[in-house]
Amino acid sequence: MSEAYWFGSLRLETPADLSDGLKGVGFQPGWIEEIHWIGSTSNSNQNAFPQSAQFEWLNLSHPLRLLHLLLNELIHAQRHTLLWLEPDQQGRFTAVILGSPTTVGRYNTPPQYRLLPLPSATGKWDEMLVFWQTYLLQQEESPSSPGWVVHPTDANAAVQAVFPQSQRVIPPPSTSLIASLAAGLEASRSVSASAGLWIDENPPHLAIFIERR
Repeated sequence: MSEAYWFGSLRLETPADLSDGLKGVGFQPGWIEEIHWIGSTSNSNQNAFPQSAQFEWLNLSHPLRLLHLLLNELIHAQRHTLLWLEPDQQGRFTAVILGSPTTVGRYNTPPQYRLLPLPSATGKWDEMLVFWQTYLLQQEESPSSPGWVVHPTDANAAVQAVFPQSQRVIPPPSTSLIASLAAGLEASRSVSASAGLWIDENPPHLAIFIERR
């Protein structure tokens, strides 16, 4: 089993800026295998990325579930380099480059974060957090305990009980999952710990374990 990485995020006024934005962070448009348009359509951008399969997800109730699926495809080497593109409430777009160790080796591009989608958990907050903690400890390369956590307010007491050394990170509100995630990762850099946990605000509260590279 491999790993899934976050290589960087781009803030775009329009999707037409995507090609130049990728080049600005050292990526060539031809490296992208798939583009996933979340809450938007590809429109005229098909011609700019003729080699990329493009998928439109217009009405997602749980975009983090889709992100889980894509990350697992990267982890299991079914895909190698993907792009997630999503508008926010101001109509600007956030694009995120996701990839695998093959992306690193093939293009000599270091990742910013490792992303590990955690299995769904049920029960009360303390039960869910202990389940995720146990899962992380069972990994072949046991990761660090989360030093920061993005979580719903009603989970605060349970998070402090299960991860007492962690700090809460609160990203600015956004209608865009990926913009919120990007802002949360940027905010987490103010915390000395390199590893963190992102828990979705919305039930069933999916989670991702994140390690800074």
